[in-house]
Amino acid sequence: MKKLSILLLALAIAAFAVPAMAGDVSMSGEYGLGGWAESNGTDSSMMEHWLDLDVQVTEGDVTFSWRVELADTDLFTGLGIGAHDSPSWPGGDYPKGVFDNFNVKWQASDALAFKGGVYGISDNNALVFDSALYGSATMGIMYGLDVADLGFYLSKETDGDEDDDTVMAFTAAGELGPAAVSLVYGSRTNDAGVTSNAEGSALYFDADFAAGPVGVNFAYGSESNDDSGLDGSAMILGLGLEELVGFDLSMTAIITDDEWQEGSVMGNDYGYAKIADGDEAADATLIGFEAGYEVNDNLSLSALAILMWEADGEDGPTEIDVALAYSLADNVSYEAGYASLSEGDVGPSDASKLWHE
Repeated sequence: MKKLSILLLALAIAAFAVPAMAGDVSMSGEYGLGGWAESNGTDSSMMEHWLDLDVQVTEGDVTFSWRVELADTDLFTGLGIGAHDSPSWPGGDYPKGVFDNFNVKWQASDALAFKGGVYGISDNNALVFDSALYGSATMGIMYGLDVADLGFYLSKETDGDEDDDTVMAFTAAGELGPAAVSLVYGSRTNDAGVTSNAEGSALYFDADFAAGPVGVNFAYGSESNDDSGLDGSAMILGLGLEELVGFDLSMTAIITDDEWQEGSVMGNDYGYAKIADGDEAADATLIGFEAGYEVNDNLSLSALAILMWEADGEDGPTEIDVALAYSLADNVSYEAGYASLSEGDVGPSDASKLWHE
């Protein structure tokens, strides 16, 4: 409550101070209310709500950003800013939470920028990196070239006399011929093991390009976990088939090797289906299809089906999700859906989930 009171006081001060600011002020946010009921051997249900705010103040070459989420659970899936995965958590009575970050960015020149504060970085699919570097403070240097935007970041998660927990990351994103590509590399050095964070390194790469009428997305992630000695990797292949069939249709294949550990070095938040994440099993191959249809300007329908999931040479579960979304106003929407997972020879048991938000 003390931190919440401080945040509310800061909001009140900002509300009075905004008219006097010489810089450009922008604010965006989202309020959500949702609930779900699920059954996976035991029945459970839960409701939750959350409020995300993103405030930016720009004065000349300097931009201050403050992002905060207030929610009725502390089960954040990243920085907490739009990172709620509602409704996906098992039911239960969890404590309330407040999560925020802030940073200041100085655009020193057209190409060079410096960014300091409390923030993190993720890869485009959160396959390997989920808000990595989110420590007590992160310093970043960004440089824009004609062909790519580069970034180098350093974060000190634990600062001891001689024993530090340090995270370093390098990012690059740009155009390579007809493809849009991005790269993230990170490493964590945990000298004394004073935290529970794994020590090791991770690499992520993806590319988006068109192959005739088919849109292709390829992503690869690998990790070296020094604590366990395992070096795992995962791949995602996404195919956009809209131009071939005339409606929203895509195919996704997820392949992991026998040492994959769900991005255990930097953490990940990749989730494919409503019940099954898709990257939760080692030595697995999953193939699924997603389809969407706009009934009218307000109503749309969608479906997802995991048709094949093989893990360790055995048949895994299958899953079918269906959902509808309705726009009540320009900035108000409602979504509801149902998911059903049927167990296979390995993997999760039968489960179902009904949700709305």
